[in-house]
Amino acid sequence: KSADLVTPDGAGILWATITLNCPLVERVTGIDIIYNVCRLTAKKGYSLYLLGASPGIAKKAAENLIKEYPGIKIVGTHHGYFNSEDSEGAIINDKSNGSKIDDLKVKDIKIGNKIDNKEEKEIIKEIEEKRPDILLVGMGVPKQEKWITKNLSRLNVPVCMGVGGSFDVLSGKIPRAPLWMQKHGMEWIYRLIREPKRVLRIIALFYFIWLVILGKMIFTLTEKEID
Repeated sequence: KSADLVTPDGAGILWATITLNCPLVERVTGIDIIYNVCRLTAKKGYSLYLLGASPGIAKKAAENLIKEYPGIKIVGTHHGYFNSEDSEGAIINDKSNGSKIDDLKVKDIKIGNKIDNKEEKEIIKEIEEKRPDILLVGMGVPKQEKWITKNLSRLNVPVCMGVGGSFDVLSGKIPRAPLWMQKHGMEWIYRLIREPKRVLRIIALFYFIWLVILGKMIFTLTEKEID
C-alpha cells in the first residue's frame, strides 16, 4: 500500500478486474518494464543497481543488458543470499529462493538473539556509495517489497522496484515463454512446465479465483438490495 506505482503483472489480475467491472487496459509484466527502463536509462544516462537472485545471476543479467543496451550504466550487482533481519527482529540466513527451512542450519537462526547481518549492512553501504538512480530488487514477492520498505530511507535511491524472478530471465538461466503465450496470458503455464515447484502458486490461484467470484456475488446482491 505504500508503493507509488503497482502494475498488473499476472493475467489473473486482469481477469479479476473484468469480473468486478473495473477492467484494466492491459497486463504489464515486470520483465517488460525492465526492458523499457533499460532503454530509458541508456538514453538518459541514469544508473542501475541489480540486487537479488542466486549468486552470479544478477551479474550475468547485467552483462546481457550491457550488450543489449549500449550506453547503459550499471554501477553494481549483488545476489540475494545474505543475512537479513526479518520484521520480528529475528535474523535468518536468507535461502528463501526455493529452499526449505529444513535446509537452514540451526545456528543460523536465533529468535530474539540477532546474528550478524554484516553482509546486508555492507550491501546497503555499497548502494549508498554508488548512488544508483534506479535499484532493481529481485527477491520474490513479498520479500522484496518488505526489504525495500524496511531499507528505503537508508538507501537514498530515487527509484526502487521489485522485479521478482526477472534476473533469471535476463541472465538466460530461464527462457521466457513464446510470444504467443505471452500475448494470450499463458506465460504462467509455460513457467509451471519449466518449474514444477510453482504448483503451490497455482493452488493459491484457485483460492484467488474463488475470492473474486465470492466478491462479485456479494457486490451483485448488495446492488439488488439497494435498487
